[in-house]
Amino acid sequence: MALAGLSEKIIQPTARYRLGGMRVDLTYSLAPFVQLLFATLGQKLGFEKVTYYAHCSATAKKPA
Repeated sequence: MALAGLSEKIIQPTARYRLGGMRVDLTYSLAPFVQLLFATLGQKLGFEKVTYYAHCSATAKKPA
């Protein structure tokens, strides 16, 4: 999800995002208990782009 969001310029690598009552960055969001960022990002990307990036990740292809 993070790769997809960065590639599509929906998120920035150093930005902090408000999720619920807290602000998190990408490093902090990788913690298992902070999955809200990726759920929100998945909603913004949509099913087609999430599927595309999942496929790229599974086959080790660079996104176009």
